[in-house]
Amino acid sequence: ILMQAGLYLSSTRGFAAPEPRICYERAAPLCHSLNRPLLLYSALMGQWRYLYIADKLSAALGVAQRVRSLAMEQNNSAVMIGACQALVSTLYYLGEFETARQYAMRGVRIWRSGGVQYNAEDLDAPAVVCLCYEALCQWHLGEIASCRPTMEEAISLAKELNESNSLA
Repeated sequence: ILMQAGLYLSSTRGFAAPEPRICYERAAPLCHSLNRPLLLYSALMGQWRYLYIADKLSAALGVAQRVRSLAMEQNNSAVMIGACQALVSTLYYLGEFETARQYAMRGVRIWRSGGVQYNAEDLDAPAVVCLCYEALCQWHLGEIASCRPTMEEAISLAKELNESNSLA
């Protein structure tokens, strides 16, 4: 119930509203105690989204690192791509372009390995997000020529996946 409430509140009130954050914060320990790693992933990503948009990036980075730890514990590629998405986004806005690029490239590499489906709760296709941030990091690091093909690949993948959010 808390997860659904968080999802609906996020959709109606926005990601910066405190109510969804409260739902996700209360749901996370329950998911953990019930050994429901995919629900825990969703709860952590809900917390991350709030922190990323409305609070401190350093706090968002901590939650993104928790998602990464969960992915490694579960050996779950879909969760790892989500973790890469959260890490690359947060690190990019912290100005850590090289580290962000490394996570972006890791997310893309996992996606390219094949057979990985992203989670329904992900707002954008994480592989597309990783490609976009990889291109942005390349640009910030002065690799202008290589960022264009990366961005074109992101657009192509968003079209292939029929992901209008990602394409936008």
